[in-house]
Amino acid sequence: MFYYGTNIVSLGYITIFSSFFLLVVVIQLIVKQNQVLTFIYSILSASVFWVWIYLTNFDGYHSYFFVAVVSDYLNFVILSSIAYVSASYLYHLNNLLFQTIEESLTDELTKLRNLKDFNAKMDDGFLKAREKREAFSLIIFDIDYFKTINDTYGHLAGDLVLKNLAKTIKEIEELKKVDVFRVGGEEFTIILTKKNGTESVRIAEKLREKVEETHFYYDNQLIHVTVSVGVTSLVKGLRSEITSNGFLELADEALYHSKHNGRNRVFISDVFTGEFK
Repeated sequence: MFYYGTNIVSLGYITIFSSFFLLVVVIQLIVKQNQVLTFIYSILSASVFWVWIYLTNFDGYHSYFFVAVVSDYLNFVILSSIAYVSASYLYHLNNLLFQTIEESLTDELTKLRNLKDFNAKMDDGFLKAREKREAFSLIIFDIDYFKTINDTYGHLAGDLVLKNLAKTIKEIEELKKVDVFRVGGEEFTIILTKKNGTESVRIAEKLREKVEETHFYYDNQLIHVTVSVGVTSLVKGLRSEITSNGFLELADEALYHSKHNGRNRVFISDVFTGEFK
């Protein structure tokens, strides 16, 4: 294409190939990503470009001759088939890679995000928020008397409670597009970027009420489930020297304060004073 440098012919080929690639994208949308139909229609569409090159002979090298057209087109089909199979295989490998990464960051039982993903997003989100002096909140909660549930109804019941709890949490409007993490047996966390303490406590209280009002059943037996919740927040516009681990510890202390004060309640730990509210 660029044997004789950049000229009107090479620019013409660029335009032709760009138009063809755009056409392939349109074809994919029309056939709804069906790979076989995309390939067939792309080959048929390419024939239009191919015949046009020969009919116009715009580059001076493709004068129309039936045998030459058919021969070149068959070569094009063979090369395109090889390229298509190779690209499809790479696309498949790429999907497998992303699927593997996604599975490594997902809790197998609840399908929530896992501890590995939480640690990465917590550190990154916290440091950015502290540097920019933005609001940033962390909610930690766990199931009250979960060991008793396991001992009374069995571990299968406990697993079912965990799965249904995860579904219940994601039904809350403010949490539908927010990552919820399972970081321990019955312990969960939620990172709320650009949410202040008041907003986060309101969401935490909504979560607590939602769980308390939800009926959890196992083998036709009603299991009463509640959660204790701890919250801590960075205040927008105020500088804090607290570390990510220190911030996490404050939320954890607020959680234990909830448990030691009757459970099934929400407490927030002040990032500056450490007081509980």
